[in-house]
Amino acid sequence: MLALVAVGVAASANASTIYNFSFMDGSVAVAGGSFTTDGAAADPGYELIASFTFDFLTAIDGTVFSGPFTAPPASLQATQAMYRKPYVRLARL
Repeated sequence: MLALVAVGVAASANASTIYNFSFMDGSVAVAGGSFTTDGAAADPGYELIASFTFDFLTAIDGTVFSGPFTAPPASLQATQAMYRKPYVRLARL
């Protein structure tokens, strides 16, 4: 099972904030990077994700790919990617 762990500084819904994250498989980090929020989202309590970058990704066979790998800002805006501690919503359902 993968889990998202976000660590950040004090957040403000009106200011950009950078968060570091890692996806864990048990006690092993299989992906990690950072994302930046930039203001309040339409859903109360959420912030829009302005950028999302993986520093590394691990394939199923254990191969580690070094980044950075960045999600295009247009795709984040189109899916209305949002963040609220401790959850990231990358797509609206």
